[in-house]
This record gives sequence, structure tokens and C-alpha cells, in this order.
Amino acid sequence: MKAAEEIGIKATHTILPSSTTQAELLRILNKINLDPSVHGIIVQMPLDSVNMIDSTLITDSVNPSKDVDGLNTINQGKLAVGDLASGFLPCTPNGCMELIKRTGIKIEGNQAVVIGRSKIVGTPAAELLKWHNATVTVCHSKTKNLPEVVSGADILIVGIGQPNMVKGDWIKQGAVVIDCGINSIPDPTKASGSRLVGDVDFETAKIKSSWITPVPGGVGPMTVAMLMKNTVIAAQKAADIDIARSQTPKNVMELAEEIGLSMSDVELYGSTKAKVNINILERWAEKPLGKYVIVCGITPTPLGEGKSTTTIGLSQAIGAHLKKNVFACWRQPSQGPTFGIKEFNLHLTGDIHAITAANNLLAAQIEARMFHEATQSDKALYARLVPKDKGTRKFSAIQVRRLTKLGINKTDPDSLTNEEIHNFARLDIDPTTITWQRGYADFRSRLGQKVVASSKQGVPITVMMVLMKDAIHPTLMQTLEGTPFFVHAGPFAHIAHGNSSIIADQIALRLVGREGFVFTEAGFGADIVRALKMHGGGPQVVPVNPIPAAYLEPNCALVETGFSNLKKHIHATNDAEVQSSVFGTTKFHWEKAILRRWVLSFDLKEQSVVELVMVGGRELRSVGPRKEKDLSPYVERRARGTRREVVLEDLKDRAGV
Repeated sequence: MKAAEEIGIKATHTILPSSTTQAELLRILNKINLDPSVHGIIVQMPLDSVNMIDSTLITDSVNPSKDVDGLNTINQGKLAVGDLASGFLPCTPNGCMELIKRTGIKIEGNQAVVIGRSKIVGTPAAELLKWHNATVTVCHSKTKNLPEVVSGADILIVGIGQPNMVKGDWIKQGAVVIDCGINSIPDPTKASGSRLVGDVDFETAKIKSSWITPVPGGVGPMTVAMLMKNTVIAAQKAADIDIARSQTPKNVMELAEEIGLSMSDVELYGSTKAKVNINILERWAEKPLGKYVIVCGITPTPLGEGKSTTTIGLSQAIGAHLKKNVFACWRQPSQGPTFGIKEFNLHLTGDIHAITAANNLLAAQIEARMFHEATQSDKALYARLVPKDKGTRKFSAIQVRRLTKLGINKTDPDSLTNEEIHNFARLDIDPTTITWQRGYADFRSRLGQKVVASSKQGVPITVMMVLMKDAIHPTLMQTLEGTPFFVHAGPFAHIAHGNSSIIADQIALRLVGREGFVFTEAGFGADIVRALKMHGGGPQVVPVNPIPAAYLEPNCALVETGFSNLKKHIHATNDAEVQSSVFGTTKFHWEKAILRRWVLSFDLKEQSVVELVMVGGRELRSVGPRKEKDLSPYVERRARGTRREVVLEDLKDRAGV
């Protein structure tokens, strides 16, 4: 409570009587979970109640987004699979890791021993060490030859609840020792008659260890610090949601009128989105085009981060703050990695459902047709396709078009030869050739008629997909700052190598006019600094698997090495005589300095180096040529200075001194 007050966190201590039941405690927790003014919740353990209360049920009842203690099973599960970023890390183990890092010892590859396997300390501490690439041994009350196991540890974390259990002669010379124990033992010299000690015999252990935490005053303050840190993070995440929800979007017809569209140009889907009819391209064919800005990325990590944020950030800066005509064009988000959720929901105006339904219908038609052709004769198929009605056969309009396509110029069903009946009645699909070939001209001219397979004779087989007739029109939406953007096309599937729609780009270019700007996503993007680290020899990044620590922490060496990749991309852009700008996103100050120094060394047509901060377009208002100071001495200073010197110089640099 004192620490929270000192740093400006409003903390409330709710004290319940020892007669509190499990149901009562759950009701209180649910009320706090629903209170938007509360960002973090901790439940003091053990639960001091005369009634039986399931402690796991209680910790799991805390909203994971408010579980600043990191004890909810969801947050523990994220830790177990190596997701160290999206949830909350348990405070004591996280504090231990911070202490270990501050010693300067290399965690990766070193031997770490954790004594204790509790839910609060031992198990999560072992997981954190594991995901920082230490070789971890977990010991407990059943471990044999414990002193021998401990003697091999470069890093030792103890949380066993036994006073002074670990002796100095167990410890490897130079080891880092983190004592999480806190025990009360008799001490007649103290006024209270007792004193606090840890699980490690401090007096003998400090002789052998290079670093050791005292008890009290060691891990305890770090636990509090990590609790405060988690609470601030929880509040920041809540603030992002609050910002998004606090914006009242303008009516989409108001937006349409602002950008020059009439009622006849749009089809409303509620009050915040609308379809824009592509016929506008024909009416405005001669209208001057705006400036076309392609937002792409260097060869990315497999996660492909950063491109969408840059597109919208630039659009808001140019439109909402610099008051230029502007449009952003996004593709629809991928279905696989995000389950259809980007900064908006994939459902939108139903495009994806139309495509899904059309795809499923087409697949069912192909399967049914292949089955019937495999089990029936030509004449039986023909009789089902062109049945007699009151003794007379008659071709339908679509059947006449198929006959024409086959080169059969007959209108009397009874006049076809056996060969013509065979060709008409059978698609004769070769299963090995089934595919989904896409093309804009084919789509537009025949409402989605697709070549989906070939016959065994090589004849293309097409099917009408009328369900997709509305999906050709881009969807008009708006950013949080009220600037327009189109959402259209893209992968409509499971992976993100689709671009945004050329149709949307063409309409947007005409809407912004000659002096306006259209920012469009193109290709697979990347968080530039994280990608540089990967190209600099960083650990492999695999979707679904935990992100390696090298990408979550500053690593200037990897950034430096990876610039050869970015350099090639910039030179290729320059060779094409396209004006280039570089946007880097990293929260680490030294990495920003290196990024600026390298980019300024390139022969860019225009040098624009900005820091992309995701708090709105105002952060990007200063985009444009600017002279940067020489940062090479700063980077060299970082390499040779002491920790204290570097921190002081870093603070001065941030302050502009």
C-alpha cells in the first residue's frame, strides 16, 4: 500500500472477516472484476478463513487482465508455453529474474538450480529461467544428493521454507544466489525475541557467491516493484481499450460526403461502414490521381508485424493533423493467426462469409458431380440434366450457353449425337487439377465465374459464384481520428501474403485528388527492428512458439548485423527511382540511435527517420527531411562506458542535453 501511494497508484485494501465463505468471496471478486476503475487485483494467500475455500478457484476467478499477481491459470499457462509478453508474470519470480539480469551474469547456457516447486515461486521461476535459455534443474523435498546438485549451479534460486537450509559449502564459487525464503527464528538479542532469515545461510553463503540477496531487504522489495510494474502495465492496456471505445465515430454518410461520395455511390451497412460501388471508377476515369504511398516492409519475421500500424499512423498524421486529403487502404486480416481479428473484426460487411459460402457450395457441387459421373452412364446423366416435361425436352438458357461453349450449335435436345451427349453431360474432372484460380477481369465480367479444374482432356471447367457479387466493392470505414480508409481483398484465407485491393487503391487515388495521399499496405510487412535482429543472426522465430528473449530485450549487436538486409532493400528502391522513407519501431533507446545512424548513411532520395509511437497521428506530424546529429560517438560510448556512465549519458541524451 505504501509503495503504491509513493508512485501515485490508488490502492484499496479490502479486509474480510475470517467467517467469509467461498461464495461471498467470489461475489466480491466478480464485482471488482467488473469495475473499470480497478486495473489490478491481488488476493492475499493463504486465505485466512474458518471455511473451506478453494484457493485455485479464487485465483482463477480474478480477471486475467487484472491478475497483477500472475497467479491465474491463464497467465501461468502463458508462462508455461513461453509467452512472456501478453500476460502477467508472477511478481516474485519476475523480481528474481530482474535481480539476476542486473548482476550481469549470462543466463543463456548456464546451469540454474531452483529449490522449491511452489505455484508462487519455484515453478514459475524455473519456467522463466528455461525461457531465458538456462539449463534448469528443479529440486524439492524428494531430491537426492541435494548439496551435490546445488554445487553445480551458476544461478541458484531458493524458496523452500526452511530457515538457513542451504549452506555455504554447497554453493559453487562465484554463483549468483537468490534467496526467496522468509522465516522467523528465535533470537533473544532482539526485542521481539525473534528475527527473520532466509532459506540460505547468508553468513557462509556470501563467502562463496558473487552476488547474494539478503533477507529481509532482498527479494521482498523486488516483488513489490514487480507488482507495481504489472499494475501500471494493466492500466496502460486498459487505457488503450478506453481510448478506442471513447471515440464516437461519425456517421458513415457524413464521412462519405466529406470525401466526395454521393448516396448513390454507397450501400450502408449500419452507421459506421458502407460499400463503395466500383462503378465510380468508370465515372471518374479521367479524374487526376493523388500521390501513391506503398507501405511495405523488409523481409520480415514470420510474424509480420508493424505494417498496419504504420499505414494508419501515417494516414492519421497527414489527414487529421496536417489537414491533407488522405486515404488508407487495408486488406482484410488473415483468418489463421488471428482468428479473423485485427484492429477490427473480419466479419465487416459479410465478404468473408460470402466467399466461404461460395467456396463450400462450389466444393459440394464438384464432389457431387464427380460422384454422379462415376456411377452413371452418359444417357442417364443426360436424362437427368435435360428431363422430359410432358414428353418434350428443352434446354435451359445456361445449357444453351454451355453448348455454345462446346461448339455445339443445336437447340433440339433430341438431335445431339452420342459424342455430343457425352461432352455435354460430363465435366470429366481430373481430381489432380482442382484449384481455385482467381482473376479480377473474370470475376467482374461474369460475377465470379471461376476456373476451378480441368477435364482429363484439358478443357477448363467453370462455375458461377453469384454469392460473391457484393464482395467486389471495397468497404469504407474510418480511423479513431476520423480519417477514411478502405478495407478490401487480401488473403481471405489463412496467411498474410496478400496485398490490399488495387480496386480500393484506384478509387482512393481519385477521391483524394492531385495533392492528396493514399497509403496502402503492400506485401508481407515487418516490425523493422525485430526483423533486423532476425536477419542479424537472432534465434529462429516460429509462429505460435514463444518469442525468443533476444527480440523482447535490447540487443544492439543483432540490430547492427541485420542492417545488410535493410541496405539491400533501400538500394533496390533507389534503383527503381522511388522515394524512400524508413520507419523504425523499437522501445529501446540505443537501438533507435543505431537505426538513425545507419539510415542516415544510406543514399536516400529523402531521409525521413521517425519513431512510431502508437498513440495517434500527432506523433508523426514531423515526417520529412531533417538533419540529425552524429550519433556514432553515442553508440561507441555505449560500447565502452561503465553501466553508470551509460545510464547518465542515456538520460542526458533523452533530455537533449
